[in-house]
Amino acid sequence: MIEFNGINSNSIGVIVERIPNRYVPTRRFAPAAVAGRNGDVLLTDESFPNVSQEYEVYLSAESVGLPSVARACAEWLCAPVGYARLTDSYDTTVFREAYLESGFNIENALNKFGRASISFSCKPQKYLLSGQVATDALTVTNPTPFTARPLLIVSGVGSISINGRTVQVLESVSDFRIDCETMNAQDNSKIYCTDFPVLEAGENTIVLDGLTYQMIPRWWTL
Repeated sequence: MIEFNGINSNSIGVIVERIPNRYVPTRRFAPAAVAGRNGDVLLTDESFPNVSQEYEVYLSAESVGLPSVARACAEWLCAPVGYARLTDSYDTTVFREAYLESGFNIENALNKFGRASISFSCKPQKYLLSGQVATDALTVTNPTPFTARPLLIVSGVGSISINGRTVQVLESVSDFRIDCETMNAQDNSKIYCTDFPVLEAGENTIVLDGLTYQMIPRWWTL
């Protein structure tokens, strides 16, 4: 089963036929040769490219006819503008941000059923559902080896620091959102920040000065 943009594939007669393959990306890097030095030098960064996730599906249309189910499938997959949440029943602890990667052909059998391959382009992160739970703890432990970029929700005026990275809130706010992934806030004129906080692997310490806060940590893996 796939759930995309809040809609369950089974509910519109689109049935996943087999457990999908999983593609694991590698970090972006560029090898460079240095004269007189053995081996290549790797120029790397912290980012990963998007990955493709493909599902082989069966369109069940015995009672209503294939055109009806095909239209419902097209509306389901093409309605989102931009990324939408993607989950499946084969790994229920995570979700991805995805969009339909390309058009697809639906094989028609007697106008009663069809088959197709649906391909999503996904951000590389598999976000842990456990990392979507808000916390107000002053020490949190990142369970993965990957740096997480949290959503901070703060009230008051003052500052919040995580591992030495500080956001200053310049005027009193209530339930004010600071998104460390997009490096933006609800109103950027109300904050000062040169380096948005991140959550490194292992233990992370949060220091508050004048603020109360909650955080959605956004743990992720590949």
